[in-house]
Amino acid sequence: MSPFRRWHGCQLNEVALAAQKLGAQGTLPEIATALALVVADVLPPKRGAETEEPEKPVEQKYHAVVDGGFFSSDPYDKKVPTAIRTNNPGALNTTAHIATLPGYATADETSPGNKTAIFYAPEYGVLAYWDLLDRCADAGANTIVQIINRYGGGQDYSEYL
Repeated sequence: MSPFRRWHGCQLNEVALAAQKLGAQGTLPEIATALALVVADVLPPKRGAETEEPEKPVEQKYHAVVDGGFFSSDPYDKKVPTAIRTNNPGALNTTAHIATLPGYATADETSPGNKTAIFYAPEYGVLAYWDLLDRCADAGANTIVQIINRYGGGQDYSEYL
């Protein structure tokens, strides 16, 4: 079984259950810990000085960082949900900042005026989401409610939450 299927089928459910238990007042460190445990379990061992293997450059084509992992090779296949086909699990919109992150390929207008970032690999999409959470924490948004309100531009999301 590929690491992604193991992550997607089992551990992703565990993270979702943990988030549900945390509720809207869950803190960023609690959320980050749950995410980090899942990500650490699916990433391949580090290469380089620790293993004495040279690092291989990442080819700029659609791929998975994890050997045998799932990825989308066609970000324009509208039959596939946006978050899957764009290798962007958070379905983050493109911003000038996101366009500077590793693995960013381009953007696709998924609905009028809404351009979703497309990444070469899903792991880069997770990195972008991690970066978003990190920037929210730097801005003082540390609970799920604060993060959603900050990401949404300060609109009232109380009924959504």
